[in-house]
Amino acid sequence: MLELLTSCKDYAERQKGIIKNLIAMRKVDPWLVVLQIGADPASNSYIKAKERDCTEVGIQCEVVKLPNDISHSELRGHIHVYNRLSKVDGII
Repeated sequence: MLELLTSCKDYAERQKGIIKNLIAMRKVDPWLVVLQIGADPASNSYIKAKERDCTEVGIQCEVVKLPNDISHSELRGHIHVYNRLSKVDGII
């Protein structure tokens, strides 16, 4: 099992290197927006990992913290706003 874990980590690091090189070659500034609803500890850990990954490869990452009781229509509004921004390449 440890061998598989090491292999997965190696694979992830190789992929990060590829992404970093692609970003540098294309001279783009990719941007990821993370819409976080609530403050679940597991979500916080996941998002911190995504921020760290983005920093490593040169992707801008913006985390937008939203209340746990946000309505569907309010959430759709946030998605719509970020979806219309040309600098944003991805939303999670």
